[in-house]
Amino acid sequence: MKRKPSHDHEEFVAAADTEHLCLFRRDAGSGYQVTCPGLPPMIAFGDTIDEARANAREEIEGWIEEHDRTRAWISAVQPEWW
Repeated sequence: MKRKPSHDHEEFVAAADTEHLCLFRRDAGSGYQVTCPGLPPMIAFGDTIDEARANAREEIEGWIEEHDRTRAWISAVQPEWW
C-alpha cells in the first residue's frame, strides 16, 4: 500500500455554521490545494496553509449559498418535489 506524502493532511474547516472535512495537499512550489469530499466540485488554492484554509472556507460558503438558492428556486417552481 502506498503511503500518503507527509505534506498531505485532513482537517475540518468551519463554514456556514457547520464543519467540513477537507484534504490539504502541498504542491511543490505552488502552495496548497484543498478539496472537500462532501462537496465534490469544491477546490480551493492558497500560497500558504492559512490562505488555503480561508479560501476553502469562502468556497464552501459560496457552494452552500448556491445550493440553498437553487433549492429555494426549485421549491418555488415545483413545490411537490420537496
